[in-house]
Amino acid sequence: MIEHLERIPNVEVSHPMGSFYCIVKLPVEDAEDFSKYLLTDFKDNNQTIMLAPANGFYSTPGFGLNEVRIAFVLAVIFASIDAIEGRRNCSSNNECTGTTLMFEAAANPL
Repeated sequence: MIEHLERIPNVEVSHPMGSFYCIVKLPVEDAEDFSKYLLTDFKDNNQTIMLAPANGFYSTPGFGLNEVRIAFVLAVIFASIDAIEGRRNCSSNNECTGTTLMFEAAANPL
């Protein structure tokens, strides 16, 4: 993903060192407006794109206004969707492991 982002003119990408996300500096003034546009108005093959504006990840006001945070979670998301649809990671007595636990924990917080 980073290689592809680095090919885009005027885009700068952080190289994560052990984290599951990167910060991407975009050639836009307001990453939040751009993120909203991607989610609500942009479609490619009837799919939208969700990004997290990065300004909320900085403690200094004004930082990250033209940056987004992209998480490397696609494999986990796809496995989780498979698990939800077919409960493929659950045994006959409904004990679940792996990604299904994440969704059950979210649905039943402590």
